[in-house]
Amino acid sequence: MKNPDDVYYKMYKDAKEKAKAAKDIAIEAYLAAEEIKLTYNLNNVDSSDSDDDSDSSSNDNDNDNDNDK
Repeated sequence: MKNPDDVYYKMYKDAKEKAKAAKDIAIEAYLAAEEIKLTYNLNNVDSSDSDDDSDSSSNDNDNDNDNDK
């Protein structure tokens, strides 16, 4: 019969290796996306997400002005 500490250590070691592999895959995917972005000059792709926030804030300001009238 195995020592419980040995079993838990193996579980920990396996989980840590899986996490490291997942991190490496995520980094590779991010770098590939950045390479595509630079290759095809897609500079405004990320800014479209922030545009949604600015539109809603400008709408809030418009509503505030309507209340003042």
